[in-house]
Amino acid sequence: MSIPISETFISPQGEGITVGLMTLFIRVAGCDYATNGHPCKYCDTSYAWKSSNSKMFEVDDIQKQVELTMRTMNLKQVSLTGGEPLSYSPEINSLIHYLGKRFSLSVETNGGHPIWREDCMWSMDLKCPSSGNTKHNIYSNLKLLTNRDQVKFVVETRDDYNFARDLVKSRVVFANVIFQPSWKLLKHSTLISWIKEDKDLMRIVRVGDQLQKRWYPRLKKGV
Repeated sequence: MSIPISETFISPQGEGITVGLMTLFIRVAGCDYATNGHPCKYCDTSYAWKSSNSKMFEVDDIQKQVELTMRTMNLKQVSLTGGEPLSYSPEINSLIHYLGKRFSLSVETNGGHPIWREDCMWSMDLKCPSSGNTKHNIYSNLKLLTNRDQVKFVVETRDDYNFARDLVKSRVVFANVIFQPSWKLLKHSTLISWIKEDKDLMRIVRVGDQLQKRWYPRLKKGV
């Protein structure tokens, strides 16, 4: 079993509930949304859309290299990101299971693939209208998320916010809920003012950021 890897690097986590923790990132190449002609409007990793821009690695080799890096660097956190890692299910499932048993693993996924109970933190997007991919959301995934997981909404417009707000309020969601303004397209202050309009939502939602873009403003890869 082989998987295309775009890049691996060590950096502080820039998003979500583990922000700031030094993490080994494994970026899988290839995104089904982009391949099928509908990439998310705000995607910032277009270089990882195509699996041709990568190297193929056997799952066993990835496991060995991760083990070596984690031991050498004395790390606990691993993030499997993309692209879209679950595009390679079921091949990648064994890698997720292996890493989740040994490290604090987060798996970033676009919300358009089925997830399952696993020893990892699911970091799942649900796409808002401005992304162009709302129709691909699998809402039943929300039932599988627990308080160790996170679900993220990237918000650009008021319509995006209303979509995310109504979805969260209409369902029982046990995961950590993050509303994150689309980079340079919505101000944090605006998003915060919208959230403050709803006292029930204020108790649920975290306001997110992409700190890696503040730490490394000139870099595209390796962050």
